[in-house]
Amino acid sequence: MQARLVVVLLSFATGAEASDWYVGPSGDDAGPGTEDAPFATLQRAAESAVVPGDRVFVLPGRYAQVVEIRAHGAQDAPIVWNGGGGDTRAIVDGEGLDLPEGTPLVSVVGSSHVVVGGLRVEHALQGPGIFVGDSADVVVEDNETYDTYSSGIGVWGGERVAVVRNEIELACNFSCEGCGLQETLTIADTDSFEVADNRVHDTGGDGGGGGEGINVKGGATDGRIHGNVVYATYASGPWRVGIHVNPWDGDAHDIEIYANRIFDLPEAHGIVVSDEGPPGGRLERVRVFNNVAYANAFVGVLVAEWGEADLADVQVLNNTLVGNGEPIWGGGISVTNDGALDVVVRNNIASGNRSFQIASPRTPPGLLIDHNLVDGFRGKEGETRGDDAMEADPMFVDAAAGDFHLREGSLAVDAASSDGAPGDDFDGWARPVGAGWDIGAFELGAGPEPDAGAAGDGGADAGSDPGDDPGTRSAASGCGCTIAHAAPGAADGFAWIAVGACLAVAVWRCGTLRRT
Repeated sequence: MQARLVVVLLSFATGAEASDWYVGPSGDDAGPGTEDAPFATLQRAAESAVVPGDRVFVLPGRYAQVVEIRAHGAQDAPIVWNGGGGDTRAIVDGEGLDLPEGTPLVSVVGSSHVVVGGLRVEHALQGPGIFVGDSADVVVEDNETYDTYSSGIGVWGGERVAVVRNEIELACNFSCEGCGLQETLTIADTDSFEVADNRVHDTGGDGGGGGEGINVKGGATDGRIHGNVVYATYASGPWRVGIHVNPWDGDAHDIEIYANRIFDLPEAHGIVVSDEGPPGGRLERVRVFNNVAYANAFVGVLVAEWGEADLADVQVLNNTLVGNGEPIWGGGISVTNDGALDVVVRNNIASGNRSFQIASPRTPPGLLIDHNLVDGFRGKEGETRGDDAMEADPMFVDAAAGDFHLREGSLAVDAASSDGAPGDDFDGWARPVGAGWDIGAFELGAGPEPDAGAAGDGGADAGSDPGDDPGTRSAASGCGCTIAHAAPGAADGFAWIAVGACLAVAVWRCGTLRRT
């Protein structure tokens, strides 16, 4: 059972007193909106909760409604929507609603300092489940979406938006070719964003036109994608991806993709950084590190030429890529964009991938491939070991169970280059341990002894999970809030999992909470 979303009311000085508002299945919009006499509709609550610090409690039940939130909280007093979370979360259900195409069920538009959490959103049959548009300082936390025509969660425009700890299932779902649109989790034209610890799976529908797992596109800048688990996304076509970053016609830059686990994608690549978009778009300064991609149909990490935009300064560092390319074609890492400038492929493990381990059929300017461990060199055209490579069995703890920690005696231990190497590993534990950095996503001897398969320990269930114990990592506090725990699995120790309203305050008041 997931923990309920806990919201803490903060003390603040404003011109109006904050209130708690309630919505219930048997409520009445003519009533006062109290716990004993709740409103009947979400929209009535949205029109009432407009004072900084207001909270909306959506009581357990099923709501065949849509809601558009247009409100402005404050830096120290966000407006918080709480659907309860866990097994008793309120359900917003679009089944049977007659809505115009493109209509989301829950939307935050033209707003600031708003937190939406603890809801389940089902059957958004004309648009996304949860939509954030042209808004700032918004947190979408601990929600579930299921069966949406387009994105389960979509963010278009704005700044400082966090999408954290959500589960998205059966997004981009519509049974006709080209109908289901966009991507499962979409971030577009947004400055300063966080996509963390989400679980994205079983998406794409039967012949749907969308279906990529997580897509950051357009003029998206200064963002981090980490701790997410992406699996079983079903979508046809060569451009299907677990995590994809591309510029389209915008100027996108400074994006980090790390500590994600992408696996069992039957018709997709794991992670793609591409130039998808028309001339004039540009993507630069992208860092892909400490990710694990395995058992995907095509390539684990691909730097692709899928458009005509400019692409530069892409670093692929300390990733672990295993068993990709089944059953037909694919490999560990591939650089196919001959116009991409200054691509670095370093300190990665590529093991047991079907057609190649590391390949660069073309040689873009400034390409560096070095200090990788290759297991299973195939000798296909364009395949390369690169400079200072190792060729050996990486000696994983239990690859069949998805545990890619290294065992004692692995030649990957202490063999990585320190140039650009991350300061911690997939599990968030500090690197290096011993004489140097290890090749791959995991550092042998870092943190406590792993228990394969346990939540958040990098075992088969992957990443950082809602109930994880942060171990020896200290909780973050200050800025008027105490953070519940620093999410393990986040490679630079973001203090994300917080007590409701405190999350928005801590993240945006204190700035990006980075390792010191």
